Amino acid sequence: MTRRTPRYINHATTEPKPLRRLFTYSGIFVQLRSSTTDETPLITAKRVSMEKKQTRKQYLEMDRQRNLRVKTLISSQAQQELYAIKVSVDSSIRDELHMNGREKRGRMFIPLQSEGCQSYKGLKQELHSFFRSLKKSTYRLSAALPEITQGEGDDIPQVVAPQFTEEQDSDNSAYWPLASDVAVAQSFGKAMEYFNSCELTISEVLKRPTLILHVSRNPDYIKPPTPPYLQDMPDPKTTSTMTMISFYSFPPQGIKNPEEFAMELKKLWKPFDVLGRVYVATEGVNAQMSVPTNVFDNFHQCCYNIKELGEYMENGINVDPLPIPIAEFPTAGEDGLSPPFKNLHIRVRSQIVSDGLLEKTLDFQSAGYDMPPLEWHEKLQKLKEAKDIGDPNHDLPIVLDCRNQYETGVGRFEAAEPVNTENFRETWDVLHDRLKDVPKDAPIMTYCTGGIRCVKVGAYLTQEMGFTNVSRLAGGIIAYDRALQNESESMFKGTNYVFDGRVGRKITDDELGTCLTCGGNTSLLSNCANPNCHRRMVQCEKCRTSYEGTCSDACKGRVINIMSRNSETYRLESRNQEEMIRPPLKSLEEYSQAYSTNAPSLFNTLIENTQRYIPSGSHMVSGEAQGRLLTMLSSISQEGRILEVGTFTGYATLCFIQGSALASQRFGSFAGGPFVMSLERDVRALQVAAAHIDIASKYGFGESAADVAKSLPDNRK
Repeated sequence: MTRRTPRYINHATTEPKPLRRLFTYSGIFVQLRSSTTDETPLITAKRVSMEKKQTRKQYLEMDRQRNLRVKTLISSQAQQELYAIKVSVDSSIRDELHMNGREKRGRMFIPLQSEGCQSYKGLKQELHSFFRSLKKSTYRLSAALPEITQGEGDDIPQVVAPQFTEEQDSDNSAYWPLASDVAVAQSFGKAMEYFNSCELTISEVLKRPTLILHVSRNPDYIKPPTPPYLQDMPDPKTTSTMTMISFYSFPPQGIKNPEEFAMELKKLWKPFDVLGRVYVATEGVNAQMSVPTNVFDNFHQCCYNIKELGEYMENGINVDPLPIPIAEFPTAGEDGLSPPFKNLHIRVRSQIVSDGLLEKTLDFQSAGYDMPPLEWHEKLQKLKEAKDIGDPNHDLPIVLDCRNQYETGVGRFEAAEPVNTENFRETWDVLHDRLKDVPKDAPIMTYCTGGIRCVKVGAYLTQEMGFTNVSRLAGGIIAYDRALQNESESMFKGTNYVFDGRVGRKITDDELGTCLTCGGNTSLLSNCANPNCHRRMVQCEKCRTSYEGTCSDACKGRVINIMSRNSETYRLESRNQEEMIRPPLKSLEEYSQAYSTNAPSLFNTLIENTQRYIPSGSHMVSGEAQGRLLTMLSSISQEGRILEVGTFTGYATLCFIQGSALASQRFGSFAGGPFVMSLERDVRALQVAAAHIDIASKYGFGESAADVAKSLPDNRK
């Protein structure tokens, strides 16, 4: 796509209101109007991140303009309008800051009469514009005049820097310290005097006033002591296994600045080479990670030294009982081709577990009794025995599985009642329906994968619904599995769904799930291999092979089509013979899905958010094949001018925007050029559409836009 200077897109309700917001994307005129007074904001963390990016862009533009001016002066005939500065950096600072080759030594130019020639602060700013890493360190500056080495015979003289020796008590008499405005001004004065005094033959080599700067360690600098957990720590790269862990924290004081805290975590955890996915919000931290086993104890100690984690990591760190050999880790994901985690991602979210309760304030320190795994095991054994003999005792506990339907479908505790939700936000309505006639002092036991969801459920049951005898499985199924290793028969049957690339971890051989494609019994979990679908599914090994890891014939056709594009011939083994396999496509829709180009990531997230905010109308969203058709039709229109009646949540509108950007080389306006106008009466739907068009205007349609859209707050309902 050819990028052009962006203009605007018009969105209006049937009752026009004053102009509220402007969006920009690829030459299209965009104007947003709404019948509501409140804007639909991104979460604060994303706004702050955007502001920082804009600030960085401004600094880069300032550097670019400065370098352009310097380049103009260098190419001009006025040779004396610039000072040439040759800079070298002490090896200890280079090692500490991991400076690249360009930053170890280099040359920069400072215009005469600039602030860099007259003040110490100005000189450091000029230095930092070239040697950016120096901003992170304390140092001192020394200056010297260049030396001219006279060549032998007809050799041309060379300009060299006086030798600077880093050893203590070395003779560096050619250098003098730079620590004040006076010293800086005098140093540049010396450089000018030296240049003017040079002979004509030397001035041909020394083309402008030159100063030598050496950056060395500040002798008053005191290096911070190495934390105890890093002392004598083995090299994480030498580990033989990777340990899968999870933990969460709800500090009572909360996290005041989640973005700064996320950056601090990344800095503290860098020495351990950990991988994983970590969410940070004002309410706390939620982490699923893999840690080199040989440094796990060090990492554990590091986490306990962090105030926001430490004592507030309820039940400590959940450790998977079976470490993954390092040779198997790269293929330990459910697809057999990728690891559980590829990188360490620490992301700021509005909540560490999205619960839809933004208007309620719960005290997570008061969330019922945290029942140890062995006590939980004994309770379930007694409950099973009582149910087996038909005990009519009404004091038997209610055991609630607080996970989603796709999780409970492949594994659960015996005698447990699944809440059968599609997502965690649906839990509260289910609890009210299930427990509406239950006495407030009835025993209620809850569990989930790692325990974090049960903290929220326990707090809700006790504080919002008034139950007084609530308990939850400490550390969730993961902690139970570890505690019951080789102790006795597990009361949990089947596979535990986990939130990493493995998707599921088998605990027993029981096959409780039903294969999506053939209906047989299985407990194998996976995600559809079609990148545009990626639905969670239960699928047996046979169907996983025959469907190429996809959920349907249409998705299988898409995957094969993608693979065939990437190679001249794509063949699958079938009955020990190589033959081209094309699955039968049963309808025009399946054919369209199999052979259409992939929709950008933002479109898939928009579908998910429509189901999230307006579930009753999610069937109204254009399908992927229809959306690609709309993009194509708008792209072949004469000028990309589109009128859409019925924006809904904006899926088709975004398709029109994407296509219109290709339709004309002109800039969009009311009078001509690419222009999309869409009318919508439903204010809720318009808010969702506005939020996603806003994101597209700033981030485009790709992965970064999808990540932002996934973090939209729940207050659009």
